Amino acid sequence: NPIIFIAATWLWIGGVIVLSVFLRRARGRPIFAPQLKDAPFIERRASGRSLRNLITRLGGAKNVLFVAVTADRVIVQPHFPFSLMFMPEIYGLDCEISRSRLRKVSIQEGLLGRKKVLVEFSTPSNGEEEMELRLQNHELFLKAIGEMKAGGARR
Repeated sequence: NPIIFIAATWLWIGGVIVLSVFLRRARGRPIFAPQLKDAPFIERRASGRSLRNLITRLGGAKNVLFVAVTADRVIVQPHFPFSLMFMPEIYGLDCEISRSRLRKVSIQEGLLGRKKVLVEFSTPSNGEEEMELRLQNHELFLKAIGEMKAGGARR
């Protein structure tokens, strides 16, 4: 019966959404982008991808990432509803990188002359990871990173 199939599909999707919200909250991860004050850099519609493995390289986010630099960390998180259904976990697009774990930040020339920011950092388990971000204002991002590493001259 097609009605039962459609109802079961919607129940399955709803269950996955509820489970993803429950697990994100249990891990202390936000569903919505944070409201930060005094952050020298905030961009609400960034693009990017993790370079962790083949799956994360093929996936990514276009214009749905929240990227911020605060006095002590770099935050990369997807906007709602992209924070649901385990997408950030699968594609490695939900991280807070403390100043001590940040290894290198550089601008690279992409295809067709578009610039991208490459962020290299160590993971809590002492691994190394890279993330590629496409930002509207990569120069301001680099300036905020420089201020963060220097000890935090804030504007």
